[in-house]
Amino acid sequence: LLYMAWTALHIFTLTGWASFIWLVHHITSYPVPNQCRMTYLLPYFHLLHTPHHTKYALYRYVELSSPPPVHTRVQPVLFLSGHSGGKRQIRSLAGHSIRLASNTSLEFYTIDYQEELSAFHAQLVLEQAHYLNKCLTHLTTTHVL
Repeated sequence: LLYMAWTALHIFTLTGWASFIWLVHHITSYPVPNQCRMTYLLPYFHLLHTPHHTKYALYRYVELSSPPPVHTRVQPVLFLSGHSGGKRQIRSLAGHSIRLASNTSLEFYTIDYQEELSAFHAQLVLEQAHYLNKCLTHLTTTHVL
């Protein structure tokens, strides 16, 4: 029984080394050209005035590196960052989505929660939810959906 276990261990070890050597050979013998393009984002955060709140802020994200929208149909998108989130977390998602949107013009909005640690305090979540309701009311009055 011990001999069979020892033999199985040798077989698995040899198979592992053979697979590793084949993988290294395959990677070094057949290089793949880099097909990634570098993306550059030039974000601008336009502060919107919302009623009676000094702790949080609503921002409209504007991507300065993309051309201005020519579509008449505007779709608002509100991005909410989570625990310890801030306004800058929207950059990558909004920047790439604006470039990929072909038939609609996307307007991204985000709420800056000042990177509060809201997962640890229920009162912060309630304050953030209250401000979110104010922002949704503001956005639905400015955009006809």
